[in-house]
Amino acid sequence: MSANSIIPIKKERELYIEWYPTDFCNFHCSYCSFAGNFNRIRYQKNYDIVKNNFFELFNFYKKNYNIERITLRLCGGGEPTLWPFFYNFCKTLKESYNYISLELVSNGSRTINWWNKHYWLLDQIYLSFHSEYTDIQHYKRVLDFLYEKNVKAECLLMMDTENWNYCLQNFYNLIDSRYPWMIHVKSLRSTSFYNPNKHTKEQIDFLKQSLKRLPESEKIIDRLEDFQIYKSLYFDAAEDKHFLMKQNDLEGISFKNWHCDILKSRLKIDAIGKVSGNCYNGFLDLNLFSDKFASKLKHQNIDNFKCPSFECSNCHNHHVAKRQS
Repeated sequence: MSANSIIPIKKERELYIEWYPTDFCNFHCSYCSFAGNFNRIRYQKNYDIVKNNFFELFNFYKKNYNIERITLRLCGGGEPTLWPFFYNFCKTLKESYNYISLELVSNGSRTINWWNKHYWLLDQIYLSFHSEYTDIQHYKRVLDFLYEKNVKAECLLMMDTENWNYCLQNFYNLIDSRYPWMIHVKSLRSTSFYNPNKHTKEQIDFLKQSLKRLPESEKIIDRLEDFQIYKSLYFDAAEDKHFLMKQNDLEGISFKNWHCDILKSRLKIDAIGKVSGNCYNGFLDLNLFSDKFASKLKHQNIDNFKCPSFECSNCHNHHVAKRQS
């Protein structure tokens, strides 16, 4: 394949932001790259600077790129619900913007009372299940509660290949729940002991399909938009044609110095405020916690960003537009 450009097929202009409010976590999972930080609580203590600079960011993209929807996902190797300003921040956003969707990735360990106070602020909730620490009965009660409240909530079962049988046992326990909330399984690809070549046939077959359970039919109808699979086209100059991009089509292509729209569509902000594209490349010295954030944002090379990498970690899964220089 000889691709010269990648064109996402989307209905609207969307900005997706992945933000890590803190790197502190009440779980210390052996496979987590953040686990060494559990004695060092990091988060921005000045709430106003966080709130105001997020407002600057939202307004900047709305004005300059005609963004129709912003999805802000609060996640992290830390547990985002432990951020002291979680409620105030989410409530303020809900009251201030009607085009922002709030998502949460949490380990689900907070009490039912906590969820009862916060669930209405969130448009989508992903609860990660960690076999080393998760209280499975409490976890199921939380998802059942969210299901009763008609919240879009899903189980993300982390499949630790070092403890495969225990993870499988938890999987079958989760299926035996009061309500049929969605269940996804996820292989721990980022861990030091992960080696796909050492997977057994059983593990390969089990992980081949990550979605293990759908909700009941009326819930699926309510969530048709969530199941939409975005497609992308690539242009092959040699054949002067556009083709629908398929799995593995982009393997072996060097994207170094290609123009890329990652900074227009997918951002990542870590626990110390560093802002980048979702691929960790992009902005020059841009920090959400800086009092100079607004002025520096205006002088970033967003429109003419060139990829510094040979391989792209985002364009297939997230369909980011890019083209050869």
